[in-house]
Amino acid sequence: MKAAFVSSVAGLIVDSRMFLWLVFGSLDFLAGQVVSKLITVIATLPVLIWIRSRDRRLGLSPA
Repeated sequence: MKAAFVSSVAGLIVDSRMFLWLVFGSLDFLAGQVVSKLITVIATLPVLIWIRSRDRRLGLSPA
């Protein structure tokens, strides 16, 4: 789970920088982009925890 969080945060920073630079040619709104995407990542963590615990309970292992 830690890896999923860290990779999501790294990806959202890179994605936000690239998007803003390519579309607007400016990084003026980088903080807002990063914060809004970070909120989404944090909001999905309980779902990820639930799915992993359900899979463990059912005896399923990750691919």
